[in-house]
Amino acid sequence: MALGEKFIGVRRPSTGWMRAWSAVAVSAAMFATTTSCSGSPNAGAANNASAGTLNLHYSAPPGTLDPWAQGPLLLQQAMYDTLTHVDKQGNATPWLATSWKFTDPTTFEMKLRTGIAFTDGTAFDADAVVANLEYGKKNATNGSKSVLAGVKTVTAVDATTVRITLASANPDLPVAFATGSAGYMVSPKALQKPASLRLASDGTGPYQLDTTRTVAGQKYVLKRNPDYWSPKTYPFSQVTMKIVTDPTAQANAVRSGTIDVLSVSPATSTSGLTVQKGAASLGQGIALMDVEGKINKALGDVRVRRALNYAIDRQTLIKTVLGGDAELNPSVPANSSSAGWTKQLASTYTYDPAKARKLLQEAGYGSGFDLKVLSTPAADGLVQAIAGYLRKVGVKVTIEDHTSDLLQQATSGKWAAGNTNLSVSGNTFTDVTLSMTPGAFFNFQHVNDPKITALLAEAASATTEAARNSAYHQLLDYAAGQAWYIIPGLLQSRTAYNPKKVKLTNGRTQTLALYDIQPVG
Repeated sequence: MALGEKFIGVRRPSTGWMRAWSAVAVSAAMFATTTSCSGSPNAGAANNASAGTLNLHYSAPPGTLDPWAQGPLLLQQAMYDTLTHVDKQGNATPWLATSWKFTDPTTFEMKLRTGIAFTDGTAFDADAVVANLEYGKKNATNGSKSVLAGVKTVTAVDATTVRITLASANPDLPVAFATGSAGYMVSPKALQKPASLRLASDGTGPYQLDTTRTVAGQKYVLKRNPDYWSPKTYPFSQVTMKIVTDPTAQANAVRSGTIDVLSVSPATSTSGLTVQKGAASLGQGIALMDVEGKINKALGDVRVRRALNYAIDRQTLIKTVLGGDAELNPSVPANSSSAGWTKQLASTYTYDPAKARKLLQEAGYGSGFDLKVLSTPAADGLVQAIAGYLRKVGVKVTIEDHTSDLLQQATSGKWAAGNTNLSVSGNTFTDVTLSMTPGAFFNFQHVNDPKITALLAEAASATTEAARNSAYHQLLDYAAGQAWYIIPGLLQSRTAYNPKKVKLTNGRTQTLALYDIQPVG
């Protein structure tokens, strides 16, 4: 398809296009249906428009419900529509945006749905989209920052047309507008006073926060938006989200029927649960955030970072800590379905403590060095296991746990390393952009590697699939060699649910979205 042609089927090859640095388990969600939206994956659904209450959970009290901030995605997605959606094949499909096209590699235009209003009565139009994208570019404190960093200008051509110019080509932009990383639309009036969104909602979404029944930090209740334009997409009469911090208590709540859907952590027993397994999409381990050595000098030497990766026995960690449901990974934001992946890449770091010691010696750290790691109790099992291997080659690891202030600690500039949940979609361009570019929100030290930027640009501008895959192959090989992470393997996503009440329609290769949770019958 030529760049100038309209397309509404941009592919997201695999699961989970969302990056979460902490070990707090969060499900991604957002989708919908209407008979007037032929491109929507659930179009034509005949669900009961009032199917009772959908009961969800979140693993930590959220600091805010603002969709341009880090927060509970399912709640944000229930209150705020996105510009596009993604179907279970991974294709971007229309939602608030009804069609789009690249008029050239760095110019993107989209047409908008009409007759939509925010809950405060403000019309949804091109000016509202401009206000949101400009606000997000300057003020976002979540993964959208890395997507919008490449946006040069946003212009309202007319009331229903938006033109976006990019600093460099981003073929995944339509998908980015679906995932919540850049596509949430908030009333422009609310954006003028963002503090008001901490415990309130002002979107075009199917639900509104019921402040009279919500207890901040404990339970959040969402009631229907009576004016929602596509009510059949979201058939539940209300949505509740309870804060349940203990993984065992979460699983027991699904067993008892008090929680309907749960993203299951690796160490949690699934006995007695109905579980849907997805693709390899979550890389847990340690992020070596200070690859320039500004906080911990040793990490500024690539030989040290490679040594740490040779020091761990990936196969044993996958078997003993990750429960066996993981795909071997050489500490890169990619999986076996990613363009550029090879079997040789997967075996980059064999377990070789002797080689690890040799690299440390060559780098001047034959006697080891101190490494302080930021973590959280939910991640400590794997972090402690990795630390045990590192200690065997002389690295003196100390682990400090944080919970409610984890994100604040990570962004404080004080930490050289910390636990990570690296979410991988199988889309090489997106996954590397969200993890290893200067604008990536979770690149806390804002490291700028010109070679990564150049290889991304080469892939984006490639005119043949062979040329694109060649650039991606070079990119992933280089990323593995730079060793920004210590990740033994990518976990398969596991979603437990109550089969007597709900069914999941996302399939096994796409991230679960709110629209994918449908009532039985």
